[in-house]
Amino acid sequence: MEDTFEHLVDPFLSEYIKNTEEKMYNILDLACGTGDYLIKQSGNFSKERMNWHGVDSSPYLLEQANGRASQIIYRHGYAEDLPYDREWFHYVAMYDAFQYFIQKEQALDEVHRVLKDNGRLTIGNTSPEDMKQWWIYHYFPEAYAIDFERYWTKHRLVQELEDRNFQVQLTINHHVEVLSLPEVVERLEARNYPILSILNDRDYEKGRARVEADLQHEPDKTIKSEYTEMVCVADLGVET
Repeated sequence: MEDTFEHLVDPFLSEYIKNTEEKMYNILDLACGTGDYLIKQSGNFSKERMNWHGVDSSPYLLEQANGRASQIIYRHGYAEDLPYDREWFHYVAMYDAFQYFIQKEQALDEVHRVLKDNGRLTIGNTSPEDMKQWWIYHYFPEAYAIDFERYWTKHRLVQELEDRNFQVQLTINHHVEVLSLPEVVERLEARNYPILSILNDRDYEKGRARVEADLQHEPDKTIKSEYTEMVCVADLGVET
């Protein structure tokens, strides 16, 4: 059920292009990782005049990204100190990344600096405050405590963006599913959840023990799991 915001076609970029008229668009994927988002978008927007850029703090991930698509320019850098000139980009994408930035206010200042007037920032993320019954938080409550510190609340995110002259539209997609215990175990074994790698060994083993205890005493038990996707589309107003 959990999605990762890896759109085949980014609808918010598509809408932005449809509603603007530029001879050339400069696009940035902030915290681009191995370049999956950029590769998908550059392929699907091949008829548009686009300059594709990705920046990430991990040389290892950038090494994997380089060479996958010749039309994408990757640079090493940090969200808090972007290696670009003022008002360079029309669109900045930030999918499943904001929680990793240490100095979030400074990162938003930098996005504001490199965006053109009427440019767009799109932030795609989960919203832990709206998904306290997620199966991971159910069995690993220590994970919720970590995410509570890593993520901003919706209210704070919107307020910080508005303080920087962004016009913000926030969309929340809430999903609920019922999981059997074997399904929970299968997801644990898949190890596709970064938050579980952040837990220390003791807290991880405590969570696994909770799952195993349920399997032993209530093998037919089901878990109602909720998962929330938040998309924040922020258009930068013209400075006066």
